[in-house]
Amino acid sequence: MLIRINTSLLKVILPLLLLLPLSSSCRDSEGGSSPERRLDNSFNSAESLTEKFLSALRDGDLETMEKIAADREEFESLLWPHLPASKPGTNLTSDFVWKQSQIQSLAGLRETINRFKETDIELVRVELSGEIRDYGELRLFMEPEVVVSTEGNERKVQLFGALMMLDGEYKIYSYSL
Repeated sequence: MLIRINTSLLKVILPLLLLLPLSSSCRDSEGGSSPERRLDNSFNSAESLTEKFLSALRDGDLETMEKIAADREEFESLLWPHLPASKPGTNLTSDFVWKQSQIQSLAGLRETINRFKETDIELVRVELSGEIRDYGELRLFMEPEVVVSTEGNERKVQLFGALMMLDGEYKIYSYSL
């Protein structure tokens, strides 16, 4: 059986789905009611999340970089059900899309590490003025720009791909630039 994949759909979906390890889950609440949705290892502002990322970048701490990014469970429970690619007839599975997005996300992280590994960066602010996409309760900020100070000069840089927000808590969705 030949499986046809719509490449134009992939060009839209894959960059969107780039994520690294996040530790979140849907957990059943005690009373047997609907699952509680939350992000583990999340932050109450985009700035505090970015500060943690910059600290991990300075320390070469890949484990922390993975923890503050979305994980497979968060992707499958919070995002995948809302994507057009999840609908019948697309011939795409959440497993395939997750794996492809991880490849791109890891490549983006490598690029960021190589570009900034020996640079003394101080966070000035995070601007979430680019495209915003809502997927159920989850919101993605597609093009976050980080204003940093290096050697006394301010400039805008892109350190990671999309940021995600759920109930006022932020996490890196993807390192794909």
